[in-house]
Amino acid sequence: MKVLFVSVVVAVGILLLAHMVGRLPADCDDVAEQLTSFALGNYAELEDRAPVADGYRAVCRREGVTRDEGACIAMAKSRYAAARCAPRLFPDITVCEGSACMLARMKQFAAQMCACGPGDRPCADKVNEQMTTWGKEMASAHAGERSPPISPEDIEVMTKITTRLSECMTKAYTMQ
Repeated sequence: MKVLFVSVVVAVGILLLAHMVGRLPADCDDVAEQLTSFALGNYAELEDRAPVADGYRAVCRREGVTRDEGACIAMAKSRYAAARCAPRLFPDITVCEGSACMLARMKQFAAQMCACGPGDRPCADKVNEQMTTWGKEMASAHAGERSPPISPEDIEVMTKITTRLSECMTKAYTMQ
């Protein structure tokens, strides 16, 4: 009985220690370098990287990024994947899952595209660039995962959204 009690106490102690270690501050230099690579690419010149890394380092410290979050960010392959690790570092990225998330983001893109005036190609190009970036980030963040089935209702909503988006895109790309 004594051995069982000691074993349980040791196991609980190890779990608590592991939990405490994960909550220690991250190495903000490593976090800053990873986030700078997402922002500028891996081959940006040192003089271009330094101010961006300094900004990310300050955000990391201010937001209290934990060691577990830092390890997750280090493994991330995109900004979107990193945002899943520490959403507060990415206020411009909505972290959510499933078709509801996809529909909400597509509605935002449609609204942005419809805000472009007739013949406003630069505006439409900007929205298209954002959609492409988002699509790549989503693909990278979910690489190897099987997509859940989409309901017929969601397919109908998606069809309406994409129809609206394409109509607005056509207006923005054609001169009136």
